[in-house]
Amino acid sequence: MIVSFMMRSVMSFAILAMVREENTTGEMFNYTQQLCTWNVNTTAAKTSYGGVLNWSLNVQYYILSSFYWTYITAQLVGGYTAQRYGSKLVVGLGVLVSSISIICIPLATVNVVLVIILQLIHGFGQGVIWPALYGVISWWIPMKERSRFVTCFQGMSVGTMISRSTAGLVIQAFGWEYVFYIFGVTGLLWCFAWYTLMYNKPETHPRINLVELAYIQTKRDQSLNGGKGEVPWLKIFCSLPMWAIAISSFGRMWFASVIMMYGPMYLKTVIGLNVQMNGLLSSTISCATFFASIIFSFISDKISTHQLLSTITNRKLFTAIGHIIPGVLCISMSYSGCNQNIIIAVWALVQIAASACFAGAMVNTVDIAPNFTGPVASIIQTIMVTPDILSTMVAKNFLQQGSNLDSWRNIFNISAGMYFGTYLFYHLFASADVQTWDKAVSNKNDVEESEAFKVI
Repeated sequence: MIVSFMMRSVMSFAILAMVREENTTGEMFNYTQQLCTWNVNTTAAKTSYGGVLNWSLNVQYYILSSFYWTYITAQLVGGYTAQRYGSKLVVGLGVLVSSISIICIPLATVNVVLVIILQLIHGFGQGVIWPALYGVISWWIPMKERSRFVTCFQGMSVGTMISRSTAGLVIQAFGWEYVFYIFGVTGLLWCFAWYTLMYNKPETHPRINLVELAYIQTKRDQSLNGGKGEVPWLKIFCSLPMWAIAISSFGRMWFASVIMMYGPMYLKTVIGLNVQMNGLLSSTISCATFFASIIFSFISDKISTHQLLSTITNRKLFTAIGHIIPGVLCISMSYSGCNQNIIIAVWALVQIAASACFAGAMVNTVDIAPNFTGPVASIIQTIMVTPDILSTMVAKNFLQQGSNLDSWRNIFNISAGMYFGTYLFYHLFASADVQTWDKAVSNKNDVEESEAFKVI
């Protein structure tokens, strides 16, 4: 996840240095209207990062969003292929394709169409990773350790932290092209390690300690059967608990998508941070988000171990923290005016609080479908990542209308509404019980194995 998010977050940051300064700001904002006063300094010399590309705001949007067009469609592919061929093959190929695409982007900037094509390929490679990784949780992770393990997905925060902190230094020292080369080669090296060390099940690992193997086998979900048989797609689509997770994830990602695509631009144009300070702040927030997710998941697992709350109450509690608090903070940020310290503090707290969802709705996927975690996660992921296109399109339209501060106020208020509304749906319809369509497959296979044993 670290390597994955290093590669996927680099474009939204590097594009600040790739595009000519006057083209980016001149088209996007009307500087004759209200702006934070510390950001208006017409006499200050601008730092040149070697940007030579004349990409308009619309072109930049298509370049940044094209990644998500295929990223969304690849979710179902990732879940299905991981169920059939194993996570090792699917995740490894996904990162390999992404790495090669990233390396080729600097060479493709001669034509914007080539850049978009590479972003499409990059997005598809990244799209299979997340649902495919979910497919190994049921096999490897004991039930009362799931929340802690799902923090591995917070590698996204560490990856973003590394990307934002190092990208600014690399751009300043060597030029923006080298950011793509360095992160792409890192992905290739990771692929070698993945194919060398990873195994889909603990039973197939040649070096696993037998005590550890026995511990995993006795502590994981006992209804596991390997997802034998056809995936019950229709029943999954009709499952309210599945939709509860998907819709809550949609709401959480609404603002997260804006942060991923336009966050660096916000920090630059409103807060007034240059590329280096921009990266430092973003990486610091990502680091804090990572550690916060570990704390949330540790508390969640302790609650589960000591049976202080039921599993579903536990999941709802942390999902509420990850939605209600960020929603309130978004509203406060929209009316904070030009108080720089408050803006930065709230900007950080929104992302930190949202990480509580990893101990809530995110791990809830494994609760309801231990046998078909991959396919279920692929559907949830497909719904979850649609804001990467929808919310960023809404944000772009607001940012093109004029006043910078007014535009961001609208973006924050809409995001708050998404946080509140989607959590309400989750609270009403979420479940932590293994669903009947998942149990049915397990029971069917148990009967078949029992009959086979009688014949023998």
